[in-house]
Order: sequence, then structure tokens, then C-alpha cells
Amino acid sequence: MQADKTVTYPITVATQEIAGLTEIAEMPRCRYEVVDPETMDTVDVVTVGSKLLHKWICESTAPDLWCMTVHSCHVADDSGTTFSILDENGCSIDRYLLDNLEYGPGPLQAQKEAHAFKFADKVVVNFQCSVRIDLRDGECPIPTCEDPIKFERRLRPRSAGFIQEIPLLTNGSVEVDVRAQQIDVLDPQIDFGLDADEEHITAVLRRLRGRDCVQKQHLIVPAAVAVSLIIALLGVIFILLRRPFPRKE
Repeated sequence: MQADKTVTYPITVATQEIAGLTEIAEMPRCRYEVVDPETMDTVDVVTVGSKLLHKWICESTAPDLWCMTVHSCHVADDSGTTFSILDENGCSIDRYLLDNLEYGPGPLQAQKEAHAFKFADKVVVNFQCSVRIDLRDGECPIPTCEDPIKFERRLRPRSAGFIQEIPLLTNGSVEVDVRAQQIDVLDPQIDFGLDADEEHITAVLRRLRGRDCVQKQHLIVPAAVAVSLIIALLGVIFILLRRPFPRKE
């Protein structure tokens, strides 16, 4: 009868260290621009009613990791008077000043066309918004807003001291404030609403009028062609009048 025998053999098992894979991506850098919708150039001098395109862009080495929400936008003049135009949820307060935003066309982008407006007796207009950056979890949420005209909401004054940057929220979101470039909005009905005694204002007027008016040198060639055609036409008429008409027999 064969007896069972247990054989013990020591085996050393080495545990291989597993290195964690961490994707390192810098926080998006955000900016706010107001541009001409045709040329896509930033604007600094416009007239009341001019078409503008508001653009919010956040750039990152890994844009698919983040979501952005533009909210709490306000407009201020150079004296500190401030009014809200986009609420804390990212919804329009007055659609005639700035309607609900359109997100896209690329990742971490939002935009909306609007018309230039100004404060009474003021020229300078400054736009500022807050942008919330969140880690992406599925599709980026887009603010759901009602049509602001239904509620007839009006501009709400806001103290400039309310604006602050919140580096990090408890839920991991990041809030940053972004400012568009300063814009001079001029009203042609009141001589652009400016004091021509100031050097800066005079320069602004000259630039704006130069854009709206045709330069003299651009009229020289068309004027010369028109004069030549008139002279040639008069010459033909003169020759026809001097030519004797055939007599009827």
C-alpha cells in the first residue's frame, strides 16, 4: 500500500510594484473677447447699434477633461456704475443687451452676437464675466434658461465690490473672472458723445470718422474717369452738331 506523502517546497513570490498612471493637465486659461463678427478682430471703438460677437475661450492641453460655464456677467462704465446682464446660472437678464449664450463651436468655447450699447453720458464700456471650470463627467452641462422676455427682467445694479475671484470651491470647481478689452461706444446723434478737448477723445473721433468716411485719395481715380467720360461725351455731341445734315431733294 502506497502511503500519501506531503512535500513542502518554499516558493518566493515577488510582488511587482504597479506604477499609477496619472494624466497631468494644466488648468485651462480663459479669456473674454468682443470682436467684429465679420473680420473676427477685437474692437475698441464702435458706434451704438454696431454688431458685436462676444466670445469666451478656455484653452487647455487636455480640453476633453474639462467643462466650462459662463455666468455672472456684468457691464460697467468708467465711473464704477455696474449692471448685471447674465445671472449666476448663466442665463440672460435682458435679451436685448445679451441673449442666452451658445456653447461651441469648439470645446471650452461659448459665444453670442449682440449690439453695442452705452450708458447715458458715458463712453467707456467694460464687460466682465465669471467662468466656472469643472472636471468633465460625461457630457458637459449647458445652462437651461427660460426666455428672458417672458419675465420682463430688468438690469440689476451691482456693486463693484461684489466681484471677486474664488480660487477653488468645495466641489472641486474653479471660478475665474475674465474681462473683455475696454470698448469706447460712441453715439453719432450727439457728436459721438465725446468731449473733443481731450487728446484721447480727439484721436478716437478721428479714427472712427476715418473708418466711416471715404478717403479723398480713393476718389481721385473715379473722379478722373468720370470727368474724362463727360468730356468725351461733350466732344461727340459737339461733332454731331457741327456735321451738316443731308438735304432732302
